Amino acid sequence: MRFILTPGQASDYTQAEALIADILAEHVLGDKDYDSGAFRDAIRNQDAVPVIPPRRTLPQVPCDFALYCERNLIERFFLKIKHFKTGNRVCIPLDLRLQAVNWSVGEVVQRCRDVVLSRHLVHHSAFAGRAKPGDKLRLHTITAAFAEARDKAGLTWPAGKTPPTFHEIRSLAARLYAEQGIDAQALLGHKSPDMTALYRDVRGSEWIEIRLG
Repeated sequence: MRFILTPGQASDYTQAEALIADILAEHVLGDKDYDSGAFRDAIRNQDAVPVIPPRRTLPQVPCDFALYCERNLIERFFLKIKHFKTGNRVCIPLDLRLQAVNWSVGEVVQRCRDVVLSRHLVHHSAFAGRAKPGDKLRLHTITAAFAEARDKAGLTWPAGKTPPTFHEIRSLAARLYAEQGIDAQALLGHKSPDMTALYRDVRGSEWIEIRLG
């Protein structure tokens, strides 16, 4: 997989030929922003077939629209998240795996799927008060359900320690992913490393290891 980042004020098309250079493919799919005779020629020069719909204002050229409909398949390899507080947008590969539990992001997403059609990953599966099947869950509902499940597990906590909350799962995940070498700041969508450091703070519950040089 190859990525070329462009400035926000620049068109992605400016890097289109560089993006596909020397990549073997039977077809190259792109949206109307890539409608260009020069780009189509570059695709054909690599013995591939361009599948790019023409703009209405430009000369009409053939396009395999059935194949073009499969263009969004690449997007299904990522979980796109817009953080509620910061507004940051994070694109997480579905094959990202948390080794501590041996689950990938894609497997977690699959476990959230049910027979209810919903735009929300975590949603109501039945009527509950005013909520209809498919409606998103309120944060309070999730935290309360977590606390109930935690208490039913029968776990006990040392004197002076409070039971973990649902929010602390995020802090634990940040530390575990960091141990795997994953950029925790990017994953959490934080704008500063200081905020990530707060999430990764173990609050004195772990030993500090002194490593020999």
